[in-house]
Amino acid sequence: MDQALSQRAQRVRRIGSSAVELAWVADGTLDASLTLGNRSWDTAAGAIIAREAGALVVDADGSQHSTSSRCAIAIAPGLRETLLPLLRIVRGTRYWPISVTEGEATLTAQPAAERVAGATAFLATIGVGIGDDDTADTVAEKEFSSSRDAQTWIEQELPVAEFPTWVVQRPRGAAGAFLFGAVQRGRYEPEACGCVVWQAEEGSADDVEAYLVEGQVRWRDAQGMAV
Repeated sequence: MDQALSQRAQRVRRIGSSAVELAWVADGTLDASLTLGNRSWDTAAGAIIAREAGALVVDADGSQHSTSSRCAIAIAPGLRETLLPLLRIVRGTRYWPISVTEGEATLTAQPAAERVAGATAFLATIGVGIGDDDTADTVAEKEFSSSRDAQTWIEQELPVAEFPTWVVQRPRGAAGAFLFGAVQRGRYEPEACGCVVWQAEEGSADDVEAYLVEGQVRWRDAQGMAV
């Protein structure tokens, strides 16, 4: 990514704060800001500021940026066709969005029911955590029409899930890494491209997480209480 950008930019800088970078795109100091990863507390405010100032704020595949996006990309409008194709280098990694783009299926399985704008759906995820960090990688994801179906799928898949290759190849191997499941409630929302995509509902009471405790799946709610 550094090499691809350096060949087309006056300079590639690492400011160390995505909030500052997004604000600088808003005021014209920077032409673009690329954050591979998307922590809401780091990017949400800056993304709004940049968007209100006229910047294009998207995920790596060009879809509208939201709190469920994998990346936070802010671009001066005239650079869209130059910059976005360079981001395809992250396809197949944990930074690529959960969607179907350019005719290629990604990690997410299609829901059993047709996507209808406004309908509720539940995203079941099996992920990898490292230490006290949030999700470090996604192992598998699937959408369901009910929370119970999503939980049942996790209860079946989590005990047999395996670490991705990059975890096993770490200097410490799988030490400090763990697998977990999560169910998040959301709704299907229409996008400008005419497609209907799943968007998370923040802070839903239906959101739960699952962990393996002595080989058994144990559930917790968003406040960490056993359910």
